[in-house]
Amino acid sequence: MTRTMDTFVCDICHSEIPLMQRCRDESVFASGWIICNSCLSLLKARQAQKTREIELQPIQAYKEHRKPQMNREKLLSTSYQTYNQKPSIDYNGTVEWLKSLEHCEDWLVLDLESTGFDRNAEVIELVIADHSGAIILNTMVRAQTTISAMARVVHGIWDRDIKSAPTFMEIWPALLEVLEGRTVISYNVAFDLRILRQSAAAYGLVLPAVQSHCLMYAYAYYCRLKRPTERYRTYSLGVACEQMGIQNWAVHRAQADTLAAYLLLHALITQCQKS
Repeated sequence: MTRTMDTFVCDICHSEIPLMQRCRDESVFASGWIICNSCLSLLKARQAQKTREIELQPIQAYKEHRKPQMNREKLLSTSYQTYNQKPSIDYNGTVEWLKSLEHCEDWLVLDLESTGFDRNAEVIELVIADHSGAIILNTMVRAQTTISAMARVVHGIWDRDIKSAPTFMEIWPALLEVLEGRTVISYNVAFDLRILRQSAAAYGLVLPAVQSHCLMYAYAYYCRLKRPTERYRTYSLGVACEQMGIQNWAVHRAQADTLAAYLLLHALITQCQKS
């Protein structure tokens, strides 16, 4: 049976499901799973059991004649490790940083789409806007790896769509020129910069160190400051735009998401200037 772009295969039940029935839990998506709503409870149960097994590793290793225990970091998902390593909350620093952007011109907003989410994923679409919102780099990129099925469900880009696009090596000079001396702001900047570094490494290149700020965490800090009774959490870009009264441009394509992130950033700057 031939699948269309409007369906996907659940990683747990392996059924072909309409795209609209995809689980929208951000923590599930970030951990690399793509499942249907019906399988969410089963996945949570599996993850809880896996965590319990990891916690028992030291005891089991001792009982088995001090058999070397498995590396906990390798067993935990990338998203869980990222959660444990998230920066400490600095509300005042976030507000002051947002206020300072109003009079700065050395920052840019970046968004990209990739072949996947693992350590071999590469960029396939890259868009960068400057402080005024003007698009200064907008390009598809022909990756060396194929686009995973899970990534296709997210952004809808197929291998055939980038067949005639320039390679990362070909856009490298333009990218370096754009990044030089500027601060990179992105919604989940850690992911975007990791994908850029991996894409560069695939050609034997090294992405220069750049100053960066994460708009996703900045918005989470802002929400916690405005609603102190609520627990701290991050939001998807689409939800953040809706909460700030911004037209939801976020559609998991680089140009639309760059525009959405830029408008969200300016909304935060405006709100912080009023406070």
